[in-house]
Amino acid sequence: MALIFTRREWDGRAIELGELWVLRKGPRTARASVATHPRGVELRLEIDGELQPESRVFAEDDEPLFALAAAWRALLEAKGWRARGA
Repeated sequence: MALIFTRREWDGRAIELGELWVLRKGPRTARASVATHPRGVELRLEIDGELQPESRVFAEDDEPLFALAAAWRALLEAKGWRARGA
């Protein structure tokens, strides 16, 4: 599958391309986003504004990133996290 996100020339810094979802649990926030990376795109998971280093995943193809983001969301929802306004 081709990249859905517009690939940009790598200039040495990541540029956020979009937010996939945001979940809340009380005052806490979990957020999945996609950013540029020299190898394609990077999927990121932040909890309370802190990038979870073990969650940084790189790919040349969007499809596995979307599947992984959905799996992370399902795991968090099973632990009581909910979408905004839900």
